[in-house]
Amino acid sequence: MGGPILPETLPSDVGVLHQMLRALASDLERLNRQFELLRRHTFGRRREAFHPGQQSLEFAESPAEEAAPTPPQHVEEAPDAEEPHPGPRPKPKHGRRPLPPELPRERVELLPPAEERSCRKCGHELVRIGEEVSEVLDYRPASFLVRQQVRVETAQ
Repeated sequence: MGGPILPETLPSDVGVLHQMLRALASDLERLNRQFELLRRHTFGRRREAFHPGQQSLEFAESPAEEAAPTPPQHVEEAPDAEEPHPGPRPKPKHGRRPLPPELPRERVELLPPAEERSCRKCGHELVRIGEEVSEVLDYRPASFLVRQQVRVETAQ
């Protein structure tokens, strides 16, 4: 059927009308299947994606061609043609890049209170075991400097 069906062009024979109606119903069913395939291809999950072996969305030449869908074709590659699987990609680092080392640094140590720097049991001064350094870019007129804030950690 090639164009719009106008009431004036319809045949008066009921048998011919039934045949036209069956042809239109099969066309509608075929178009609905094609629409569903396109919808799954566009919006479906990755595992439901459209594969080249599936029915194409082009119109079939005849209804007989559509009745027998072609099975998906599997192409096997030669074992020597396999590419080595690359390792995992390095994860991008979080946060900002470190401040340039050529900027002058001003170190400010934030010590725990005096009563927390000595042992509660014997009163001896605790040993410094580490520190946590965070850097903040600071601006002084006509110069930049990096102020390091150091939190001292102690242990017995």
